[in-house]
Amino acid sequence: MPSYEFELKPKELLRLMFFKKICPNCKNKLVKNNEKTFLERGWYKMNGAYYHGDQYHLKFRYYCGNCSKEIQLLELRHRRFFKDK
Repeated sequence: MPSYEFELKPKELLRLMFFKKICPNCKNKLVKNNEKTFLERGWYKMNGAYYHGDQYHLKFRYYCGNCSKEIQLLELRHRRFFKDK
């Protein structure tokens, strides 16, 4: 059973869940591009129980195909900045 671990600060979690995934430069839709890094295979403890399997570290990133840039979570903008006036 694979296990995934990731580190998110509260601001990053809010942006991941509630912000629109739009490029701050060109206003196009972003593509999710998660980076999965293999840590180790073996036994690990989670919530008081022991499991055997692969462990991965996961990083959340977004990619804009129009400007060819990789966007971090903290670079996402709130949807109110994209409203037309």
